Amino acid sequence: MSITDKIKGIVHITGEPDSGKTTFCLTTGIPVSQTVFVGDDVKESSVVSDLMASGTKFLRYHNLKRECDGMRELEMHEYCLKIIEELKTLSPKLLIWDTWTRFENTFHPFVVANMLKFRTSWSSMGEIKGAQQWQESFEYEAEILAKMVESVPLILLTTHLKMETIGKIKTGRYIPDCKKPLAQKTHMRLWLKLSDTPEPVGLVLKRPSIFNVKQDGSLEAINVLPRRVYPCTWNKIRWYYENPVGNRKLTEDETPNEYELSVIDGMLTADQKEMLKMLIESKAFEDDDSDAEVVKRVLSERVQKLASEGKTPPQIAGELGITVQEVITYMS
Repeated sequence: MSITDKIKGIVHITGEPDSGKTTFCLTTGIPVSQTVFVGDDVKESSVVSDLMASGTKFLRYHNLKRECDGMRELEMHEYCLKIIEELKTLSPKLLIWDTWTRFENTFHPFVVANMLKFRTSWSSMGEIKGAQQWQESFEYEAEILAKMVESVPLILLTTHLKMETIGKIKTGRYIPDCKKPLAQKTHMRLWLKLSDTPEPVGLVLKRPSIFNVKQDGSLEAINVLPRRVYPCTWNKIRWYYENPVGNRKLTEDETPNEYELSVIDGMLTADQKEMLKMLIESKAFEDDDSDAEVVKRVLSERVQKLASEGKTPPQIAGELGITVQEVITYMS
């Protein structure tokens, strides 16, 4: 049974260096003869080159590092749009885009260069206009993603990680190097993490669901995967589709540790919270009010979000590593 009989749509794969993202993409079980591979990563090219040297032939293979060499952002954007348009004719079972980030970074410049294609009027205020341009670029990327899904049943888009930065201060937490549309429009998101075995741990940032029709005709959503999958292989994912985790008690292998929970929930670990707190209180911030204001704004947004989820000031203070009085200040 093909994996596309179980999983359709876009799967975002991110994670640590050398955690096997490209290998994971290539081992779905779908024949390479039905796969379009778009490579835009130096390390990936060596993996795929070895496969091709052994006689493996993809339905279509693009090496963007080579094919887009010397191109500016808008030229690369148009080139990639042609690749996407070609998918209609090729009708592949699988599209692997490894990595998606460089192409994704061309959407905003494309909007800026073609503003009248997206809006008939723009704000005269620079700050508002900039926000409008970013919003249009997000909506444009979402449209392109939807267009790709129309041509390919399963799409695997990979990204690397980047350090989260508040102002000029690094928080110590890594986040996927992608923008909102990829996080929002995907069917499933996996963060691959190195383990003590050749198979990686999979932290599930966005869980797929299946629907069960109850006796009264209503629908019940059932979680397919736990928040932690080990070993993270397509065979294991297939097994979960046949044995969805639902609300059952998790096994030890399915239970994330503190660091893994921080990855999944987008929060800082205790050590990272303490580091950020010290940075906020440090002399370096006193010398740069702009950075201090950025940190305060971000903390205010996080406090407001947690408060909207029904958490109390002491709970919020514990999660963010700040005082209850600071929480109350940010809530007002």
